[in-house]
Amino acid sequence: MNRNEYMRCFLSELGHNNFWYPSHTAAIISPDCEYTVLAWISGAPSRSLVPVKVLKSCILPLDFNKDSAKNMAPPEKDTYTVVWINK
Repeated sequence: MNRNEYMRCFLSELGHNNFWYPSHTAAIISPDCEYTVLAWISGAPSRSLVPVKVLKSCILPLDFNKDSAKNMAPPEKDTYTVVWINK
């Protein structure tokens, strides 16, 4: 999907039974990047978030911490990561 403006997202963290959950670390997705909605069941406290697969090079963290370092480093052009966006 493509958009005309930046979109806020939340980076992923590994949780119970190695499932991926949204973290509290926010980032933005560039408007010229494509993403794919994943058919995962959200066990997140906020069920208004859905997981999407996006290129690491399309994400700009709003805060740099261990979650952003894990999800972003290195920002390779062909490598994907999972982030969480509002429905």
